[in-house]
Amino acid sequence: MKVKGFLCGLMALAAPCFGIDSKDLPPEEKTIMNSADHWRLGFYDQVRRFEKAEKDFKAVLGNAAPSNFMVGIQNSLDKIPLNKYAFKGRYANTVKISAARNEYEAFQIAVIPYMGKELQDVTLKAGELRQTGGNSVIGPSNINIYSVGRVKILNSICPAAMSEQLWPDPLLMNSSQSAKKMGLALFWIEIKVPKDALPGDYSGELKLAADNESIAFKVNLHVYNFTLPGRVPFPVAVWTKNPVKGDMDAYREVFAEFLKHGIDPLNAGRDTWKTGKSDFSEFDKTVSFCLARGQRVFEITRAPKDISAIKPIYEHLAEKGWLDKAIIYTDKDEADEKAYETMNVPFYQEMKKLYPGLRIFAATEYHKDIDKGTDIWLNDLSTGPGMDFAAKNKGRAVLWNYYCGLPINCDFYASEEDQPQMMVERIGIDHRLPFWIAWKYGVKGIFIYAGNSCAPKKISENAMLWEENRSAKWPYSGYLNGDGFIMYPPCIPSIRMKIIRDGQEDYGYLMELQKAFPDIKDAKLRKRAEEILSVPEQVMVDTHYYNRNPDGILGVREEIAGILEAVKR
Repeated sequence: MKVKGFLCGLMALAAPCFGIDSKDLPPEEKTIMNSADHWRLGFYDQVRRFEKAEKDFKAVLGNAAPSNFMVGIQNSLDKIPLNKYAFKGRYANTVKISAARNEYEAFQIAVIPYMGKELQDVTLKAGELRQTGGNSVIGPSNINIYSVGRVKILNSICPAAMSEQLWPDPLLMNSSQSAKKMGLALFWIEIKVPKDALPGDYSGELKLAADNESIAFKVNLHVYNFTLPGRVPFPVAVWTKNPVKGDMDAYREVFAEFLKHGIDPLNAGRDTWKTGKSDFSEFDKTVSFCLARGQRVFEITRAPKDISAIKPIYEHLAEKGWLDKAIIYTDKDEADEKAYETMNVPFYQEMKKLYPGLRIFAATEYHKDIDKGTDIWLNDLSTGPGMDFAAKNKGRAVLWNYYCGLPINCDFYASEEDQPQMMVERIGIDHRLPFWIAWKYGVKGIFIYAGNSCAPKKISENAMLWEENRSAKWPYSGYLNGDGFIMYPPCIPSIRMKIIRDGQEDYGYLMELQKAFPDIKDAKLRKRAEEILSVPEQVMVDTHYYNRNPDGILGVREEIAGILEAVKR
């Protein structure tokens, strides 16, 4: 019998020994029966897993179980394929989450039709969350629900990472969705805990309906007894463009959406003032608008040939008290060693003579005397000798990390494939880990290329689908199609923007832990706090060797919260 079973296993491609017979699959399923999913799990085992989930879901809900669909729950770091059989989350109609006061916390709900079924009208509505044993209420206005759209990345260099290259990313206004026989409907749910919410446990329900059936979805929220700042004091800068040329009101909406997610649109300054001019009315209106929403840094212009043209804006910034927020990019982008020495350094020295209070920033590989050519050094994780070297050899320059699909005029000490990145075709942890890297190495800011500079095209016949198919040539050959944008036109946020903000909030947790450290009296907690403030291996070893399982970061975040709650008791 053992031999027979062994031989049967070897012949599994010809015919499975047990379970589902391929002849019983619906026609749609038969089209992918010989494939594997993004985890490389074969479709045969995907179906086995799916049927078990259906059985368990019905057993738990009993008579309340819908007859046409089940519900899947997933954290905010896993990108969920459209293929319902590839869903890797938990099947249930309850979720338990936790957050500090003034923090956003999100999760995903997948509405999954049973095999052979499809859904035409899937909706999700928010309700209120009430404090257990108290009178505090978090109302529906603090619960944002989005319909998750998809972007198709053509000619991707990551062909196996997502089925059909349909990446979940654009977040549309909450609306009715459909779920085809092989697909699912996906919602992103985001809860903003008010800064004055009482700590403790809250519960409430979301109403989920699909065609003629409905189900109550229970949310359990624990609010920690500490508060994050309205904007974590850590700059995250992007370049942007106006989606409606000439319409500054539309542009300010873009700026506001970025700032809502803790992202600084540099063009708020640069695109509202003409070099050499003395009319600052639009500049003042827009910069004031952005500063009121937490902007930490803005660019005033690109480096002009005649730097005396900067004098009017420099004097105006000094008068307004905004010089500490203003920066200007160097005259040579991503310079090699010779260009840095002959162009960037002289430009910097001349600028400092005329405008000593204006900071200059530059993306470049490390060069000798790096601080003689820039105030803010944008360092790519894979260039030069690495982050340890960069942190120790930055001189007087402030170190930021630079996330771009293809830096040039450089060499790599390690593969860019192994470092976190911000493009669509990367796992969710890649968009959150950069803030832990920043904490570990003393990095003071992040620059992402770019905000909405390379916007993908909308597919007109599908309200929830975009497509990206740019080509890059010399010297940018190898550039990734899913790079250059984290917002969709005209002003649609993305999953990546949400995860970036979560990363900032992680940084805020670390700040709170550092602040509370002197008050930690318990020796065991104090030792663990020291380990966390050094960033433990549970999160990362270095920039190219890190834990890709979301449980790593999420677990350490919970540990921080537990320590802070213990200190504040």
